[in-house]
Amino acid sequence: MILLVFKTQLRLPNQGLPGSQTLEQLSPPGPVDPLAICLIMSAEPNPIIEVRGLADALFDGNLDAAGVARLESLIDNSTACLNAYVERIDLHGELLDQADPHSNAQAALMVLTDFTDACTARAARNAYRLYAFSAAATLAVCCLTGWLFWSDILKPVPLGSIAHMTSDTRASSGTLELGQVVRAGSTLSVKSGVLSIELPHVMLDLLGPARLKLNDLHRVELQKGTLTVRVGPGGEGFTVRTADAEVVDFGTEFSVKYDSGQGTAVSVRHGRVRSSLLDHENVSSKVLELTANRAARLQRGTATLSEVVFQPEAFEQVDRARGKFTLSPDRSEPPPTPLLPCSANRPRPRITFWSSLNSKMSSCRRIW
Repeated sequence: MILLVFKTQLRLPNQGLPGSQTLEQLSPPGPVDPLAICLIMSAEPNPIIEVRGLADALFDGNLDAAGVARLESLIDNSTACLNAYVERIDLHGELLDQADPHSNAQAALMVLTDFTDACTARAARNAYRLYAFSAAATLAVCCLTGWLFWSDILKPVPLGSIAHMTSDTRASSGTLELGQVVRAGSTLSVKSGVLSIELPHVMLDLLGPARLKLNDLHRVELQKGTLTVRVGPGGEGFTVRTADAEVVDFGTEFSVKYDSGQGTAVSVRHGRVRSSLLDHENVSSKVLELTANRAARLQRGTATLSEVVFQPEAFEQVDRARGKFTLSPDRSEPPPTPLLPCSANRPRPRITFWSSLNSKMSSCRRIW
């Protein structure tokens, strides 16, 4: 490599030397130091580096006419210089794209504007969060208030109370107490005994074992057992429903007995009722009006409605539970009250202090 360098003729432009001088002519006589040769070679300008410097000066606006001519000469005579010039153009183009064209004052104003916009956006987010929290709190308060309000309104309406119950009354589920308030939708289940429920204008007597659901003031559902109903003035239209039938009262005293295997039996003690047989769609298919001392049996399975013999046992059981006198089959009127002996029947005079004093004074007046 060193021999090739020594034999190569290198031109040193811009050095004030003739262009035809060679390395042998410039070398001093005697042996040549390789380090000196390298220093001489490094002093020669590189055309690619020169093109880059001229291109930088051109883009900065510091290149004169001689520099422009030199740049054109280099890129015209060398493809490598041309490629270096194109690369430098691309570099300056990217720098121009990334450079901020604004002045320092404009840049400071833009930074301040960005900071103000960020503060405004943050304040807007905080306000939105505050509004959202306030709306959620208001909604929670409204829901709680509405729940408290509607819980009282939607609470089942009280219909009546337990007016009487025999000592052997036992509840199948829950507890039953005298004076207990019964509400709409509640179900009373009696295992034994007689339970009397007083509603406005209506008295219900449930004979255990039985189960009764109170729908409202005018409608109950007998699910099992026997129920007697006494309807006073103002309670007309009271309805008792079973799985087979529907009984509507017209001011009377009647009983309804339901058994899933035997159907529904209706007995009328006084007044008049309308009993209807229900089909599988709970629509009346047959209707029969019953008056005093008449009874009927209705059964959905066989779609039959027939009149049967009146049975007063349910009414008599209720009467005995309340301590009332029940007419025996062979007596049309209650027995007369037994008379006491004459001395016992004579009313005793009511003696008080003033009456005894007046009698003594009257005796004294007679003596005088």
